[in-house]
Amino acid sequence: MIKNLKIIFKIQTWTPVWEKISTVGVHENMSHNEQESFRLLNQLAFPVFIFQMMVNLQNILRQDYIQLMMGIFIVLTTLSIIYFNHIGKHHRACLTLNFFYPIIIFVMTLCYGVVFRVDFAYLVTILTTVIFHKKNNLRFILVAWILLLYAIGAYYSAIYPPIFDLHFTILDTNVVFICSVVSVAVISNSYISENEEQKQALQNSTTQLALKVEELNLANKELERFAYVASHDLKTPLRTIVSYLDIVEKKIKKNDLNNIEEYIHFAKNGGKQMNRLITEVLEYSKLNISNDIETEYVDLNKLVYENINHLQSFIQEKNAVISAENLPTIKTNRLLIGLIFQNLIENGIKYNEKDIPLISITGKNSSTGIELHFTDNGIGIEKEYQTSIFQMFTRLHTQHKYTGSGMGLAICKKIMERLNGKIWLDSKEKEGTTFFIFIPKI
Repeated sequence: MIKNLKIIFKIQTWTPVWEKISTVGVHENMSHNEQESFRLLNQLAFPVFIFQMMVNLQNILRQDYIQLMMGIFIVLTTLSIIYFNHIGKHHRACLTLNFFYPIIIFVMTLCYGVVFRVDFAYLVTILTTVIFHKKNNLRFILVAWILLLYAIGAYYSAIYPPIFDLHFTILDTNVVFICSVVSVAVISNSYISENEEQKQALQNSTTQLALKVEELNLANKELERFAYVASHDLKTPLRTIVSYLDIVEKKIKKNDLNNIEEYIHFAKNGGKQMNRLITEVLEYSKLNISNDIETEYVDLNKLVYENINHLQSFIQEKNAVISAENLPTIKTNRLLIGLIFQNLIENGIKYNEKDIPLISITGKNSSTGIELHFTDNGIGIEKEYQTSIFQMFTRLHTQHKYTGSGMGLAICKKIMERLNGKIWLDSKEKEGTTFFIFIPKI
């Protein structure tokens, strides 16, 4: 158990170091492809640096200064790559890798023969040339350069003996092979990770696109209904205004002032109705804006009390009674939830033919949120209207008896969508209606 904890601790300690090395020279202003290219080159150079330092240490202990000189040259070349990345000269770092490293491999072939298995190293340099150099001409020149050095080295090794006849350890003979394998592993891991990221990004984009399409379809439906109200509902009060003003104009021309104040009153009422309709449409349109919603703890009992004060004259006029039973305090948007309370209380009073309209508000807590019930003893809603009543500008078939624009419940539904909740109803004609709203916990 303790051993496993030590291993986990070492991995967690090493991960930030590796991430810091990988991001040398990387900054936020770069494109995603540039950042990945910088990271990959750092991840290729650093393991080579570590392995070569191990070989250099071994050569110092053995006092093998010929191999040590070659090792120092490899270390300096690797550090140059990391340094060029650090100062933002990524193109020079790539050229150092793909132009100078083949020279090092070629010199090793001449000096020590084929004992170092340099074929793998040539393969890696060709692979990185294809990855890092996007210009076809430069890519072709560098690949040709690497193949030329490989061909000369192979030809020389086949005819002539190596310049130095030295004794090599297992670490010596396998360091190039190990570095090549590590490089291939780093490249493969980089491209697998990038491929997974691209798949995830594509999946996220597809999901977001589907959501946007759905939102667009809903917006189109609302736009169609808005076009209808613009051509019908807004024209109705406008016709009223124009008609009565025409009558007023004709009476003034005839010097007949009988009932003129009544006609002006009707025209003003038409203007007020039009203004109310436009205001509610604007209020509804604001709910489509997908800004973050500010939340606070709201005492729903106080919210009921505030609405009773706000609707005091209307409540007294209709002799209405509003009761609320021990409603909870929830975290939500005060303005939006207040609009729902106002609309449902006002509707319960307005669409009511009883001598004393009654509205009861109760709440039920659950682990996921709160469910509120607004129950009235009003005229009820016929079954055929119980779904469509939440759409914009939908009125009851008896709407001519009542004032209103048909926007109240549409606003309630839109608010619940913004709060990730839902609203529904249960109603019997002439017996009353219960509206249910579910507000999720935040």
